[in-house]
Formats: sequence, C-alpha cells, structure tokens
Amino acid sequence: MNPDYVPCELPKNQFVIVIISLMIALIMASLDITIVSCALPIISKQFHAFNNYTWVIVSYLLAQTVIQPTTGKLADIFGRRPAMLFMIIIFIISSAACGASKSFNMLIIARAFQGIGGGSIISMVNIIITDIVSLRKRATYMAIVNSVFSLSAIVGPLIGGLFVDTISWRWAFYINVPICIVAAILISLFVKIPTPPGSFMEKFKKIDFLGTLFVIGFSICLLFGLNWGGTNYPWSHPIIIGLLVGFVIFLGLFILVECKFAKEPIIPPNLFHQRNVIISAIGTFVVGFIFITFNNTIPMLYQNARGFLATDAGLRLTPCFVTLAVASIVSGILTGKFGHIKIHIIVGTISLAAATYLITLIKLDTVYWIELIIILLYGFGVGMANQNFLVIGQNAVPKPLIATATSTILFGRTVGGVIGVAIFGTLLKNNFIQNYFELHP
Repeated sequence: MNPDYVPCELPKNQFVIVIISLMIALIMASLDITIVSCALPIISKQFHAFNNYTWVIVSYLLAQTVIQPTTGKLADIFGRRPAMLFMIIIFIISSAACGASKSFNMLIIARAFQGIGGGSIISMVNIIITDIVSLRKRATYMAIVNSVFSLSAIVGPLIGGLFVDTISWRWAFYINVPICIVAAILISLFVKIPTPPGSFMEKFKKIDFLGTLFVIGFSICLLFGLNWGGTNYPWSHPIIIGLLVGFVIFLGLFILVECKFAKEPIIPPNLFHQRNVIISAIGTFVVGFIFITFNNTIPMLYQNARGFLATDAGLRLTPCFVTLAVASIVSGILTGKFGHIKIHIIVGTISLAAATYLITLIKLDTVYWIELIIILLYGFGVGMANQNFLVIGQNAVPKPLIATATSTILFGRTVGGVIGVAIFGTLLKNNFIQNYFELHP
C-alpha cells in the first residue's frame, strides 16, 4: 500500500450524500448497458433496422470503451467535480436525444455520446470514491460499486421491458434525464474535492489530443477487427488484416507519443513501474475476458441448444449476479476489517478457474443443479476478485496517478471482455459449421 496516501476528508453527512449521488449516477450509466435489450425488437421494427439493430448496443459499448483511458487524465487536469458534471451533462443530453430520435442513425449517434458519458461516469465514480475513502475502507466501497453494477445488469432488462409494455421504448432513455439531473445537483453541491489551479484554456492545452486520437484509433481497430474476424469476414479478409495492422500501428504511435512527446500523457509510462499495477491490469483483463464470455455462453446454451425463451435464459443467470453482489460486499467488508486482500483475489481466481473448467463439461442432458453450481462459482469468483484487483492497483500508486491508474485498469477489463466475446463468437461459428456438416454430409 501507499503509506503517503491521505484521502480528502468529508464530514459524515456530506460523505453519505456524495456516496448516494455517485451511486445514482452509476446506476443510470450501468442500466443503460442492458435496459435497451428488451426494446430492441420494437426499435428495429419502428426504424426498419432489422439488419443493424445490434448497433444500438455496440455503439454504446464502443464509445464507452474508447473513452475510458482518457477519463482519468481529464479528471486530473480539470478536477473531479468539473469532469464528473461535464460527463453527466453529456449523458443527460444524449439520453434525451435517444428518446427523441426520429431516425435510426440519430439513435445510433446519440447512443455513442451516451456511451461516452456513461463510460466516463463509471470511471469517475471509482476515482472519486478513491479520493474520499481511506485505504483500509477502499475495498468495501469498491465492493458496493461492483454490486451496484452487477445488480443493474439484472434489473435493466426488466425495467426496459416494463417501459416497452406500458409506455414507450423511448422512456428507457428519458428516465435518465430527471434522475441524473438530481445526481448532478447533489454532486455540484457536495463534492468538495480541490480543483487544480489554472484557467480553462491553460488546462485545455494540457490535453493530450494526439494520444487521445491514437488510443481511439487502436481501440476501434482492435474492437472491430476482433468482432468481425471469423464471423462477418474470414480472418484472411483484407478488411480484418487492415484493421489488425491498423491496431498495431496506432498502438505503436500511441506508445511513442506517451513515452516521448506528451506533456500530460493519458497513460503515464511510469504507471507500470509498480508490480501490483501490472498484476491488477492483467487480473482485471482476465476477469473481463472470462466473465463476459460466460455471459454470452450460458444464454446461447439455453436459447439455441435447449430452446428456452430469452426471459427464461436471463432468469437462469440471475443467481450469478446475486452471488456476485453478495460476494463483493462480504469481501469488501472483510478486507476493510482484516486486510489480507490477496487471499480474496486467490480464492476468487480459483473459483473462476474451476467454473471455467466445469463449464466445458456441460452437455445437453446436464441437470440444472450442476449448472447452478457453475453459475454460482462464476458469480462468487468475480465478486471476490474483480474489485480487489482494482484496489491493489490503486493502492500501489501515489495519489497523482490514482485517476489514470483507475481508468486504465477499467479499460483493460473492458478490452478483455471484447476479446473474449470475439474468440467465443469465432469458436461458436466454427463449431456450428463443423456440426452442421457432420449432420448433413
């Protein structure tokens, strides 16, 4: 741990209000990842976008991914409260634009801006909590963040379905506006974290625009290359090769700019001088890779192989998210009281490894109680390991690097999930083709 870290102390009542306001913003940003799932059929029908409806989700996740590395540096340059309020405003305006969309293209553009706001809010919540909570209690509050995020995945489709059935799909977006306005007012009044000195233009000039351009470039090339490769196009297709080559080029340019030219690098090179930061980045990447892949595997098993309805498949995943939330909170409380954070990471990692092995043994005639054990193991493993990997990375760096460390580690988790989904999609397609030709020689 960093012994020199001193949190920004807030009076108890003010601290409680700040935590509540941050959780409100986090819930709305998290909900928007899944709340539209039940609205997709009617949206695609209304806008005649049956072939492109997945872009309602993809545009949000893509924008959320590419903005995460820059969020920490913006928070350092402009201050926590201004950065958070700016991103909430983007989220509010884009949510209203989504609800008022007159065309599918307008909806996709608005969703991308919503992803920018939502992704930044998720990072900023973690950063601000780190600023106002002591090292000892950090794991506890990160556990609350983790549980809120996971529970949002459960209730998101339910709330979205309720709006679709009772009012309109547009209210899945409009609901963000009044609630986030309340969060913004509370944050503006009660988040009293010192803002860096200097005029707006002085701070604006510190932004690493070239590094931002390159990080967006390599993120987009990687995300599209991995998601299209083996599914939309063969891996040998010029488009896929071009995207992967573009990823390598943009990544190389990004590293060059950050190491040699940027005055305020998005990801400072000295961030990775600490061993625990490297462990944290790799750990969160692996957790993202495994868990997001799992979230795609189980629904596919239930819906495509066993003919379950989407709702039934979702309900079968519910124990996983509940266990994740409970394990996160229990782990956070125990870590805050006794320490020994590494034990929680080891237990969580072993649980994930066991669940990943056991899921390969599932067959069509496997009884549900065996599958339930695997589902619970996944939730328990992520709940024990996820926020603790983030905390050991935060604890390893000095206070000036905490924001960039947080956003970088969260970026790694998102990219891990994207790569996992891409590999799963390719394996699924190849397995389907192989089985098809075996059944239809």
